[in-house]
Amino acid sequence: MTTGVNKEQREQNQLALIELMKSEELLETLINSRAFKTNLHLLVNQTRQPQLDAQADLLFETLGRFKTQRQEIAQIVERLKSEDKDLSWLMTFAQRQSRVNYFNKLSKQQENEMNIDDVISEDQFIVDSGVDLSELNRAIGLVKDVFKTNSADFIISVLENGETETREKLGLNQQQFKTKMYSITKRTAKRNRLKIDKGIVEAELNKINHQIELLDKVIHVVEDDGDLDEINSVISEDVYFFDELIFMAKVHKPVAMMKQFTSVELKDQYLFINRVYDLKNELQKRATKLLNK
Repeated sequence: MTTGVNKEQREQNQLALIELMKSEELLETLINSRAFKTNLHLLVNQTRQPQLDAQADLLFETLGRFKTQRQEIAQIVERLKSEDKDLSWLMTFAQRQSRVNYFNKLSKQQENEMNIDDVISEDQFIVDSGVDLSELNRAIGLVKDVFKTNSADFIISVLENGETETREKLGLNQQQFKTKMYSITKRTAKRNRLKIDKGIVEAELNKINHQIELLDKVIHVVEDDGDLDEINSVISEDVYFFDELIFMAKVHKPVAMMKQFTSVELKDQYLFINRVYDLKNELQKRATKLLNK
């Protein structure tokens, strides 16, 4: 009996999704909305997908969430035009699910690929023509900080021009180029490893301690039988962190929870609270591991 009900519900959901996808007005309004553009920009930057591919993924995930609104298409269009915050949150969660889906798919595709060392030894260093200039400039800044002058000039040339042009400019064959790259990398890594590792560990520990402190505040509200809506005050201290936590907890009504914790069903509240305890335990283990390095 349950299977039949579930099948019927799936069919209704599919029909609702198809109806949304057929509305040109909805699609045009959605794609041109500020929230959609912002999340599309994030998705492209995070996954490095072509924009059209990322847009298709995000559109499908977003419409999948819109169908749960149980509203007429005209009402959803008006909410989009008024930059409705609930719909904006749904787009944020759709973007994150699209990102998860993309990397899961990518991981499966790479399972049978060659070891990265083999790829480096056989392939050329090629500059990606679609690279973000701000990312390239940031990388160049780091190179200047980490490498000595001559080595830095060489690495920057590779970043900006690629292997072929750098080899031609310096009169190097492919083997000489790779030998130089290996020599610079090995020498610099040895010189900077301790300093870099220490900085990374300190930054990670600071981040972990901040997150544990936030989780402890939530736990304090729960264990002291306080007003659970006080959890929203804690959430407001780091919305992005708790946004991710709620997403990972697989809460069914994340937007409502972000607004008022007690407005959601007990099942969602338990999912969130259990994730808080689990995450605190994970973070403590990670901190201990970092301290013992």
